[in-house]
Amino acid sequence: MSPETISDALRARVRAQAGNRCGYCKGSQTHGHDPLTGRRVRLFNPRRQRWKRHFRWSEDGAFIIGRTVCGRATVIALNLNNLVAVTARRNWIAAGWHPPED
Repeated sequence: MSPETISDALRARVRAQAGNRCGYCKGSQTHGHDPLTGRRVRLFNPRRQRWKRHFRWSEDGAFIIGRTVCGRATVIALNLNNLVAVTARRNWIAAGWHPPED
């Protein structure tokens, strides 16, 4: 379906079902490897798992640190600390918008 063919009602229903969280749309990449243990694990699912259990912010707030095997594997597999993301976070920190409190 193209964005133009998705009705407002369907968008609202999907958004409500997801609790306004990101979807799990990483295509075929549902697993990754924990850099500490080498274990192959499922990646973080924002609709089913709590962010704070699996991740934390670095002291300066610019980097996402994995707390669990799932968190560490997700940070690596999705390249969550790429240069663009870290630069954006540093700008958000300077503006007082980051890191989020919840």
